[in-house]
Amino acid sequence: MKEKKVNQEQLVEMIRKYAKEALKENFSKRHHDVEAAHRVVQQMSHDIEDEVLKQGWNSPAGDMI
Repeated sequence: MKEKKVNQEQLVEMIRKYAKEALKENFSKRHHDVEAAHRVVQQMSHDIEDEVLKQGWNSPAGDMI
């Protein structure tokens, strides 16, 4: 089997291509994690609001806002 020679330009281009794909995948995962965290914070905010409405503004729940 004959070895294929790869010149430096081709090698650099291949590395750039793979690095770009890896960054894209990592960004996509981080974006998904941020969206999930945002949903949790929104839910907590709604839960606190609900608790304040139940207990009133002068309650411990009202102090959280």
